[in-house]
Parts: sequence; C-alpha cells; structure tokens
Amino acid sequence: MPVRNFDIKEIEARRFTRPGERFSQINVNFNVSITNVAPAGESTVNVDFRFTVNYAGIGVMRMEGSIVYEGNVAEITERWGKKRAMPDGMANEVHGAVINNCVVEAFVISRDLHMPPPLPVPQPNFGKKSPPKSSGVEVM
Repeated sequence: MPVRNFDIKEIEARRFTRPGERFSQINVNFNVSITNVAPAGESTVNVDFRFTVNYAGIGVMRMEGSIVYEGNVAEITERWGKKRAMPDGMANEVHGAVINNCVVEAFVISRDLHMPPPLPVPQPNFGKKSPPKSSGVEVM
C-alpha cells in the first residue's frame, strides 16, 4: 500500500441536541474532501484531507489532516493541477485510508458526545462502474 503516513491535525465535533433526546430516524452522511496534493519528496506527495460526519440536525464532526502517499509524483501533481483529481487507484487508497482511520476516531467521539455511532461505514468506489439501473418494469 503506497500510503506511508497518516496524520490528523484538527478535530472539531459538536452536538446540537440535549443529552437523552430521542429521534425516530437519524440520517448520517459522510464526506471526504481532498483539499490539496503537493510534492513531498522525490517519490512521495502530501495529500491534505477533510473528513466530515454530519448527523442531520443532531451534530457534526470534522477532522482535517494529511497523508504521505508514495507514487509517480510528476503524474499525480500534473493531474491534480489540471483536473483537481487523483488517479482512480490512488483515490481509492487515499479515501480508504482516510475513512478507515477517521471512522475509528469518530466512534470514540460519538460515544463521548452521546451520539449514535457513525454507521454504515462508506466504501470508496473510484473508477468502478455501477451496475445498470433497472426501470422497475418487468417484461415477459
């Protein structure tokens, strides 16, 4: 795995409700944003990220940090400069590392703030085609 280092630099979490309030349905949304990709060495790039868990109307968690990724620096930085995108394989690995590491932190924070655990855990899916959507009409 070309992810060489993972570092969370900032954590912010807030609950908007009172302890003990009950909700019939809780919508949990995840977001991973890559904010910057820059050369870090001859064969590594530094990838800055922001991970957000939003409990609609209940609370929010935000983590920021960076990953050191080993790969073709010229190709990665050129693609980032032109398209603000990473190669699909790299995107899957980087997003997977962010999700896997930050969800663990989010579980601990959710317990401390008396919020439900952030489930289900999302899976990155870059470059893979989705199965065709059915129209719902059955033809015989």
